[in-house]
Amino acid sequence: MRWSHLRAGAASVLCWLLLVSAPILAAQKRSAIRITLEKARALALHTLPGRLLAQNFEFIHRRWLYEFSIRRQHTHLVYVDAHSGSVFVDSAPGRPSNSKH
Repeated sequence: MRWSHLRAGAASVLCWLLLVSAPILAAQKRSAIRITLEKARALALHTLPGRLLAQNFEFIHRRWLYEFSIRRQHTHLVYVDAHSGSVFVDSAPGRPSNSKH
């Protein structure tokens, strides 16, 4: 009986912490985003013209980044920082395995 009370108490504390911290985390996310999805997409396609295959929004290395998969000769990943608008291109994922780079 005693263990079930402890588990119930721990679960209640965890739920309370999640409820309290969720608005704080949401506010931090909103304040960190200055670049809209449309602007980020335009920046990515301007940097690497091609066919847009997929897009995603992720928290990577303490930054919110838009991730775009763009097909040119190969598929490239283009990241746009949601705060600064900086653009990074990663061509390695789409490189063919027999490529001599």
